[in-house]
Amino acid sequence: PPATTAELRQAIAAKLPPSPERIAQGQQQFTKMQCFTCHANGDNLINPAKPIKGAGFLAKYPEDAQIAQLIRRGVPGTAMPAYAKDRIADDQLNALITYVRSLTPQH
Repeated sequence: PPATTAELRQAIAAKLPPSPERIAQGQQQFTKMQCFTCHANGDNLINPAKPIKGAGFLAKYPEDAQIAQLIRRGVPGTAMPAYAKDRIADDQLNALITYVRSLTPQH
């Protein structure tokens, strides 16, 4: 069946670079949640071999849903806490992921 107008808009939007406003919203969440204490500039102060930017991060987490799941569940046995919906709403989480993605420049 042919795609609906809404589906086409969504597909086009997915290919467009994120807006500066959305990145700024995500950066605000990053600051508010104090992610910067371990992940300043996309680095990883606890485990420097695992930054949240760069080719290795993109290869390990090609889908936004994977990053969302990591944030929602946290990483047991590490300093990375879980952030359930009562700590960060879905829209805020999506903005945060947009910011994290922006830390790796697109070529």
